[in-house]
Amino acid sequence: MKQAVQLVTVSLLCFSFFSLNAQVSGTAFRDYNFNGTQQTSGFLIEPGAYGIQVKAFNANGVQLGTTKTTSAGGAYSFSAVEIPAGTPVRIEFINPSGLLPKRVQVPMAPIFSL
Repeated sequence: MKQAVQLVTVSLLCFSFFSLNAQVSGTAFRDYNFNGTQQTSGFLIEPGAYGIQVKAFNANGVQLGTTKTTSAGGAYSFSAVEIPAGTPVRIEFINPSGLLPKRVQVPMAPIFSL
């Protein structure tokens, strides 16, 4: 029983540590159905977008922190040092040259003739 309590305590401390460090974070993804929500299962899966540049700006248009580049899964993150708590921000996404949007190829339903 003592080991279980220690494991839970360590897990909570790790969660708290990471949640305090990430002030602004998210995922850039290919929104094929244009609904603003990433589909991760079902017929149309919308993958994270790798290599997208992400910038954060304050209300005066001054860039906060450094320009980020999304990971293989599309994740990006700005720390609390870069964006202090309570700071209103505008996030800008830049698709670098050479990374053109990919077309969605939806399989056609088979055609039957009677």
